[in-house]
Amino acid sequence: MTYPRSTILGGATLCRVAAACVALLWVLPTRADQIVVGKQNYRGARIRTLEDGQLRFRSAEGMSVAVHIGDIDLIIVDRTGVFDDFNEAERFLASGEPQKAAARYERALKLSTDFWSELIAARLIIAYDRADQIDKATGYFVRLARGKRSGARAAARLIPQRIPQRRTAKFGRAIRELDLALAAAPEPLQHLLFALVRFKILKANGDRRATSAAMRAIALPIAASIRSEQVYTILTSAFREVLGGATTATVRAALDRAIRDCPESVLADFLLIKGESLLRSAKTREEVIRAAWPFMRVVIHMGDDTRAADALFGAATALEQLGNRDRARVMLSECLAHVGASEKVKSQAQAMLARLRTGTSR
Repeated sequence: MTYPRSTILGGATLCRVAAACVALLWVLPTRADQIVVGKQNYRGARIRTLEDGQLRFRSAEGMSVAVHIGDIDLIIVDRTGVFDDFNEAERFLASGEPQKAAARYERALKLSTDFWSELIAARLIIAYDRADQIDKATGYFVRLARGKRSGARAAARLIPQRIPQRRTAKFGRAIRELDLALAAAPEPLQHLLFALVRFKILKANGDRRATSAAMRAIALPIAASIRSEQVYTILTSAFREVLGGATTATVRAALDRAIRDCPESVLADFLLIKGESLLRSAKTREEVIRAAWPFMRVVIHMGDDTRAADALFGAATALEQLGNRDRARVMLSECLAHVGASEKVKSQAQAMLARLRTGTSR
């Protein structure tokens, strides 16, 4: 049998075609996963791995993308088997049914391998947190912080948020989980995160151990890799707890470190804490002037921030102590006019303004 010359491939041509086919198979995704991060919807993606708390995947356009697992809203994996439970869990989580989501994640976790077990643990923190199960959320938080592919960097942005305001069995189990984790001599980054979450839970329940837990937390250095807004938000509460009493050089140094290193979103909180602390302990005119500086930094550089109203009130308090009542009244008027002023600070400003107008002392 003979074939038309045009249909016969020579050896060199055949090799080129084979190479092209292999290249095509490498470029085209073998599956079409979907990852949603905020307003960004990556359809036709291909999940590759989890590394240093970031999910790494190739987009449909062939771009390499890495997103922090704490920022992901939805993951749909284009595979069957164990991923059927995972995908169903993702849909339940997205639709506001966290308890149902957690049950599916647990089933998927039993059969997961490689990096998927840590990714599922991260999703379980979110699911159990939303389901008001602080004990289980804490357990998976500890597990995630210890993970080789996730670790403290991932856990720092997945700290459980919904803490029960009363003592329950879940509260007790969560604290025991953290006590055991701290007793196991964790590495420094894990130690800090476990100490912070322990303080957060104790504080929410008015536990008498909260003050000592706050001291333990603020004394620890914070590496750049875990300087998340969640970490520093807990720290603001820890500083307020500690600074209610006598201020030590160690606490002041820790507060200055926090001001230097914290994310911009919480800087105003730390400046307010410093101003309030300095003002409470001020005994001389120079000390009162130094106390006013953090307040004025917020007023001048963050004037549109809602916390600027609190800074204006703090600055007015310092000005009154300095005897500059006219300038204090100006600050109080600006505080009352600020669109972000809370009812609490408005009430305080009105009371102080009325006192200044009548010339009465505090």
